[in-house]
Amino acid sequence: MKYTFIRQHREVFSTQRMCSVLGVARSGYYAWLKIDNIPSARRQRQTEINQRVALAYHHRKGRSGAPRLTLDLHDEGLILPSNGRHLQALY
Repeated sequence: MKYTFIRQHREVFSTQRMCSVLGVARSGYYAWLKIDNIPSARRQRQTEINQRVALAYHHRKGRSGAPRLTLDLHDEGLILPSNGRHLQALY
């Protein structure tokens, strides 16, 4: 119940302050957040990128590497680092 309160008010009050006032450990709150499976904005973006990369890869029948896929995704409006490291981690 306390963790839910912290999550609902985290934009109004600092997490550190609420944990202190409610008498709970911050580490416990963050562990609860992971269990609660609320994806962060970064994780949502990464999921979107992964899906679009997979689609582009299959569109080219698996014959393109990171540099070509990066250019294809750039043409579709998805900006990724030009060094291809972002895509290489997916292979």
